[in-house]
Amino acid sequence: MINLSTVQCSGLGVALALGTFCAISCLIVATRLNCALLIGIFTCGIASWVSGLAQPPLRIFALPRFDSFFSVDFSAWVAGWDSLCNMVLGTSIMLFVALCDIAGVKYGLYSIAGLLRHGGVPRSRGIMVGAALSTMVAGVLGSSPLVIANESSAGILDGARTGLSAVTIALLFTLSAFFSPLLTAIPDLAAAAPL
Repeated sequence: MINLSTVQCSGLGVALALGTFCAISCLIVATRLNCALLIGIFTCGIASWVSGLAQPPLRIFALPRFDSFFSVDFSAWVAGWDSLCNMVLGTSIMLFVALCDIAGVKYGLYSIAGLLRHGGVPRSRGIMVGAALSTMVAGVLGSSPLVIANESSAGILDGARTGLSAVTIALLFTLSAFFSPLLTAIPDLAAAAPL
């Protein structure tokens, strides 16, 4: 998940990232443009491809690959005290990170939506059970654990309350799987500005 390497900051790359950040900030503040983040990411990506900082995509469309679909692998799970301790430690860390993440984000999102009751989150147990079941299913299907994203606050601030926006986003994520060559060719410096 985390890749340690040497950081290479060329002058042009830093200038593009900072320029994208400034452009996104100006678009959001001055025009309240809803797609300012996407405009900034794609503009910086195209500029990176043209300037040679990143390789442009060879194609735009491709059929999604399901290499890790239903491929549960227990080969690293070997008997022995050391491997058991490492497995328990890793699982405990992931558990507490997920619990704190979900608890904090759900409280924040409910607060933004104005749905807190007496300072607490209603139906909190259902949220935790849903996240737990989704994470287990995601693991079996070869995906990453489920997270409740802070980015949901953008939809809530624009009026999303019923879940229809979540269904729409799920459909768009499914559609984005067909654009994987284009989306994976966008360099990290383009995505750094919105983050």
